[in-house]
Amino acid sequence: MNTKDVVIAALLAVGASQAVLAQTAYAVEPAHELTRAEVIADLKIYQESGLADLSRPDSEYWRSSAYREAAARYALLRNSPRFAQLAQQIAAGRDGRQVDR
Repeated sequence: MNTKDVVIAALLAVGASQAVLAQTAYAVEPAHELTRAEVIADLKIYQESGLADLSRPDSEYWRSSAYREAAARYALLRNSPRFAQLAQQIAAGRDGRQVDR
């Protein structure tokens, strides 16, 4: 191979890697941006599940069965109709907080 072929091959490799990275970036984007009410509802569910109490950076709780159980409770609550209802209540200001729209 001459220098020209090596340069072309290198440019093609860089272009291909950029395309792969671009596809990966789009694959991890959320379906939609969360509203402020959804973020607050998520925090409430996170606290309610007990996961917040076990998610301390200075602890080893994340290795425990209690952490796994709290994570499972959080996942169930987060994917339940309760989450949507809570977010709607927060958006309407019925939980004691006024949320900007």
